[in-house]
Amino acid sequence: MSTSCIVMAAGRGTRLRASISKMLLPLDGLPLVAHPVSTAFCIKGCEVVVVVGHQKRAVRRALAAHFDGKPLQFAEQRQQRGTGDAVAAALPKVRGRRGSVFILSGDVPLLSPRTLGRLRQLRERHDAQVALLTMRLVEPGHYGRVLRAGREVRSVVEYLDASPDERAVNEVNAGIYCVELGFLRREIKRIGADNAKGEVYLTDLVAAAGKNSSAVAMLCDPQEVQGVNTWAELAIVAQVLRRRVTAKLMAGGVQLEDPERVVIHSSVRIGADSHIAAGVELTGRTRIGPGCCLEAGVILRDCVLGDGVHVKPYCVLEGVRLEPGSVVGPFVHRASPGKIVENID
Repeated sequence: MSTSCIVMAAGRGTRLRASISKMLLPLDGLPLVAHPVSTAFCIKGCEVVVVVGHQKRAVRRALAAHFDGKPLQFAEQRQQRGTGDAVAAALPKVRGRRGSVFILSGDVPLLSPRTLGRLRQLRERHDAQVALLTMRLVEPGHYGRVLRAGREVRSVVEYLDASPDERAVNEVNAGIYCVELGFLRREIKRIGADNAKGEVYLTDLVAAAGKNSSAVAMLCDPQEVQGVNTWAELAIVAQVLRRRVTAKLMAGGVQLEDPERVVIHSSVRIGADSHIAAGVELTGRTRIGPGCCLEAGVILRDCVLGDGVHVKPYCVLEGVRLEPGSVVGPFVHRASPGKIVENID
């Protein structure tokens, strides 16, 4: 059976008031939408369809450049008519008649492959038509409420359509699904738009499956499904990703003088016994050998440092190779022309 993933990335992101699509906002050196796509590709054999709309050409170009050679396709949602409509636009690109289809949002970058794998296992173990991620929140706000009969999931009701009793429910929909493909093909055609917004809600699939006791839910960490709708939320997820990177580096023997005051992208590699001072920024395909010292305010992009290199304060280097034992700076600004970093692991 096949495994596919539909990533919804057609929205405008109006609350950001940005000139570019929300999906293209930079996060850890990548466009925002590249993060859920990367997560999907971590699932063995998964093919990905990204639904584009607003600034579709720019979104396609950015993803095609990053995932060159991967089984990535695009579908267009011509009008913003809701999540169900977005999935319907993608389905003609999905191969097969049976299997699992993950449905993700392009603005949810912190989701882990492990969580997706567990969600698929839950669906398959119960032979369910729909499995969804849910959260329990003290203040559930405007999230859709998960309605149960005993332990069984019956439906998800959107906030604007919920009664006062339903709004009191604190288990909410996280908007991440794993759906049986045959069921999805049948039911997506039956979803209407009889709701407060007049949109085609993907959550109607949960109600359709719930009628047959074929919907299951898995609680998740709210941080993992944090979406990005404002600049403040983008800053929150960026901080989470930075902390993940710095924790991994320190566990690998890198000394970070002040982990909260460095910017190190996950694409960067640093050898053990290196010392990184506060205010350092390391981006692109920078590779740093063991035993190096980077003093305050150093900025490196796409650089290669041999073992034991010492970069003094406030150097800015791009595409530069430094031989083992080199000492540079302070206050050196240098960029090498052309593509310097290539096939460096």
